[in-house]
Amino acid sequence: MAQQHRKEMMAREFLREISRLVNYEMQDPRMKMITLSKVEPAPDMKTAKVYFSMLGSEHERIAATRALQDARSFVRAQLRVKMK
Repeated sequence: MAQQHRKEMMAREFLREISRLVNYEMQDPRMKMITLSKVEPAPDMKTAKVYFSMLGSEHERIAATRALQDARSFVRAQLRVKMK
């Protein structure tokens, strides 16, 4: 029970911090109009699935997905610093 509560709290914090990074620190134009909707941390909290939605054409969605994938190492590094 306590472990599930911790996982939910971490998911909310990850969502908040990743949203801040995407919206305010990353300057990639492919990521405009992205809304992060959910974060599902793995049981060991070392990885997480991040769900997002956005308005735009299929081409723009593909570009945004690629931009988010390209930014993974930056996001991980920023989360490591922030979550210590």
